[in-house]
Amino acid sequence: MINRLKNKLNIKLIFLSVVSFCLLLDISLSTAEDRIIAIVNDEFITESELKDKNDFSYIKLSYLIEKKLQLQTAKKRGITVQQEEIPSFKEIISEEEKKEAVEQLTIFKLLNKDIKSRISINDKELEEYYILNKELFILPEEVRVGYVFIPIKTSDSPENINLSNKKINNILSDLKINTSLKDISMRYNGSIDVQIIDDLGAIKRGDLLKELDIAAFSLREGEISDVIYTSSGFYILKVLEKKSLKYKTFEDLTDLIREKVFQEKSEKLYKEWIYNIKTSSFIELRI
Repeated sequence: MINRLKNKLNIKLIFLSVVSFCLLLDISLSTAEDRIIAIVNDEFITESELKDKNDFSYIKLSYLIEKKLQLQTAKKRGITVQQEEIPSFKEIISEEEKKEAVEQLTIFKLLNKDIKSRISINDKELEEYYILNKELFILPEEVRVGYVFIPIKTSDSPENINLSNKKINNILSDLKINTSLKDISMRYNGSIDVQIIDDLGAIKRGDLLKELDIAAFSLREGEISDVIYTSSGFYILKVLEKKSLKYKTFEDLTDLIREKVFQEKSEKLYKEWIYNIKTSSFIELRI
């Protein structure tokens, strides 16, 4: 009889110990640094998985939830990854990095099967995309210019400014009688107060100072500007080549458009796919 009572007492003590342990465990999970912040079906996401707790955000948590759902789906579907499938797997030192590499390839395989394999694109769709988004494929107006520049400083005397003005106008006169910028450059070679670039290359609107920009795009090909006075000095521009605004052709853009259409379809299908998985899963946030 006494032994029977002892056994009952021992069972009660064991039961109370288990309950106490569970309560302590629950408290420790909610108070410890690495606390559970989400439950996804039968798996947890912990705070440490966010990496940088100072930059905690729902965007990161949403990513982790989706990743967990993707891996669970892949497991149900029997999608596996062998180490040999991962380039340079043996060179990866960290176990965490190895795990991440396996998970990423697993998700890649899953999305290939469930998303990418369902996408088809025909020529009509590509042409429609080009027509509807033609403004995205503009080749902006460009000019190729050379220039002469004589700098001035606020500390320059009026006499020096007048001399610089006279010099730039003399250069302009030479250019107007078909003297090339290269010839002018050779003539003033070694001069510290005259800068000459015979070909600056192609420029777009907004690349130059406002005064130079206006002049460059108002001149015709081969034309030379008058002296342009700016706060930094005196300029002369010569337009070497001019390209008008035009659209890139559909033929030149076929591959690019195909990529864009594929990307848009992929994103749409993925949103539908992950939504269906989420709505059929148990997800609990603990934040």
